[in-house]
Amino acid sequence: MVRADFDPLQLRVGAALMLMLAYGASVGGLLTPVGSPPNLIGRGLIEEATGERISFAQWTATAAPRTSTSPTS
Repeated sequence: MVRADFDPLQLRVGAALMLMLAYGASVGGLLTPVGSPPNLIGRGLIEEATGERISFAQWTATAAPRTSTSPTS
């Protein structure tokens, strides 16, 4: 049975907030080198191949345009 004070709009807002949180966490994981293990592995491989160190700021500056324009992660 449906309660008298039931508001279906609250369900839609809650679902939208959960989806936005999940998307934000996914994009944040791509944006930083410590956000996910593949980022650290890729960073290590790039540093090994080129002999140059990639700082946290360099990684973030390089990843920011890609993650901000990405429709999905």
